[in-house]
Amino acid sequence: MYDVIILGQGPAGYTAAIYAARYKLNTMVIGEHSGGLIVDAFIVENYPGFKKISGMELMMKIRKHVEYFDVEIKDEKIVDVSKKADVFVVKTNESEYKTTNIIYALGSEKRRLEVLGEKKFRGHGVSYCSTCDGPFAKNKIAGVVGGSDSALLTTILLSKYAKKIYIIYRGSKLRGDQINIDKVRKDSKVELVYNSNIIEITGEENIDKVRLDTGKELELEMLFVEIGSIPQISMAEKLGCKIDENGYLIVDNYMRTNVEGVFAAGDITNTYTHFKQMTMAVGQGALAAYSAYEKNKRER
Repeated sequence: MYDVIILGQGPAGYTAAIYAARYKLNTMVIGEHSGGLIVDAFIVENYPGFKKISGMELMMKIRKHVEYFDVEIKDEKIVDVSKKADVFVVKTNESEYKTTNIIYALGSEKRRLEVLGEKKFRGHGVSYCSTCDGPFAKNKIAGVVGGSDSALLTTILLSKYAKKIYIIYRGSKLRGDQINIDKVRKDSKVELVYNSNIIEITGEENIDKVRLDTGKELELEMLFVEIGSIPQISMAEKLGCKIDENGYLIVDNYMRTNVEGVFAAGDITNTYTHFKQMTMAVGQGALAAYSAYEKNKRER
């Protein structure tokens, strides 16, 4: 029986684990992949203490911090979470674990375009991970869908490889950190295509062009989708946790959900939905662990 099981191995989950361990709670972290979405960031320049570091390297350092406290980490897929009396049962693809407290830190998954041809060309020109697939754009014409920081950072990375890059954005003005906007605007390889949505991706074995809702067509050899993410709330919703109109878990100022013993942190919560940053996630992870500790202390 664990005092707390943390679902998710991203910044919020790992920070919750560090704090829970320091509070001497019997703690476990479970997640299929280590690091969360931040591992896709080829460069991070706004996390305190690191002037410049890759997302993968940063998360590996944080994981080692968790391991320093001898926290159990299970690299397993979570398939179900249920509650029996005051005990939560977490089932994975390999085992079953019990706890009196749960911290949801499952984060989010990359949003899809949901257009014709997208499914067909996944892995054949359509990508959701620039750090994974960026080198395959060498000497090619690439497109980036989106206008926020994730799209801008993807464009900056692709500029090292691609011969030309289109940024295709539904808005009329780029969003994100000004430093990234300036880099993109100064890049001679980049062409901005505003007020446009992709309605179809075409090709034979690989992508060769995209059709826009403006009637325009762009010849592309690769397309990187960076249009936000969707919070992973299905298992929490099944437990009875309340969800807001945008699909986020509702928490109070102490990261508590409406279900006793269930806490949440990071991108999955309804807090600061306009400003989902790693620095916010780690703060919430720390607070969620504190709240679980306080509950555990009251019950002893």
